[in-house]
Amino acid sequence: MNKRGQLAVFVFIAIVIFLIILVYFLPSRNIKTDSDRDVELIHSYIGSCVDYTLENAIFVVSLQGGYDYPPELSKDYLYLNIPYYWHGEKSHIPSIEDIEGELSSFIDSSFPNCIENLKGLEELGYNVEFGSISSEVEILDDRVIAEVYYPVTIKKGSDSFSLESFSSEIYSDLGRAYKFSEMIVEEQKKTPNEMPLGFITKLSHENNFSFEVIYDEEQSDVVYVLMFEKGDSDYFIYPFVFSYQWK
Repeated sequence: MNKRGQLAVFVFIAIVIFLIILVYFLPSRNIKTDSDRDVELIHSYIGSCVDYTLENAIFVVSLQGGYDYPPELSKDYLYLNIPYYWHGEKSHIPSIEDIEGELSSFIDSSFPNCIENLKGLEELGYNVEFGSISSEVEILDDRVIAEVYYPVTIKKGSDSFSLESFSSEIYSDLGRAYKFSEMIVEEQKKTPNEMPLGFITKLSHENNFSFEVIYDEEQSDVVYVLMFEKGDSDYFIYPFVFSYQWK
């Protein structure tokens, strides 16, 4: 009887220990509180803002030959400012780092406008505080990656949480378009005053993209437009201008 009593005590102690573990440890790992869900929803919203802003940045910067704010040496065409990549028989093509900086500039100026909607949480009893934004962008051949640092602190009652860094990765032909435009500029250097149409035709055929050529005979300018098919008759477009010394 004594042995059975001791065994019962041990079993009881084991059950108590198991219940303590179950109560104190499992909820923190598997059961989400309202605060946890709030954090997830807000993080998801901010992440969607990063994606949206990066897509817009790529769209605008690509349509303006790699610039958010085009340089003085650019041409007004169809409500766009398209930069000269070749002018005065010299190359004026931006570096890939310059274009990454233009994308970053677009994100830094536009991203807070999207996040501004979080202030609507104040009507639900939240206090929202924003820090300073900074972003870094990397252009690869088939995608563009953005890392955005933007501290957001949200408080409600005794609960407080902060979010700081966000990332986005968008598939895009921007990297390829820049690489091909760079190759065209290098080819142009061989014959500074002649259009390298044969080279561009061969390049487009070998790399599965198309192009258009738009002439401005009054100024001896040529707008080259590289076009990459995205599906459903939609194209990624990358234009730039060459100026020639034609009589």
